[in-house]
Amino acid sequence: MNFIANSIDEISDKNRRWISINSELSYKSIVIRGVDSGAGISEENQEKIFDPFFTSKEVGKGTGLGLSIAKKMSKRHGGDIYYELYKGNTSFVLELPRYLNKLNTVQIE
Repeated sequence: MNFIANSIDEISDKNRRWISINSELSYKSIVIRGVDSGAGISEENQEKIFDPFFTSKEVGKGTGLGLSIAKKMSKRHGGDIYYELYKGNTSFVLELPRYLNKLNTVQIE
């Protein structure tokens, strides 16, 4: 949800506005990629985007906690979330381990 909220804020003034969420299931993991029509994040900000209280939004528009909380939650579940420039667009990737129970159905812990 944090990615979508950040995407909406970032692309709201663009001529082309779109957000795409894709998922891929492998034997070991579930990968969810969110891509928006933004042109990427500056190198300077890439180093800070997962830091608590970092925001590139104007004062009063964001707390800077969304991505840091998402990062901590993904790590707590044995996964990760990271930024990636994808085909020239802003992209965040969430990877979570896949667990199979005795019935061979997928569980995410």
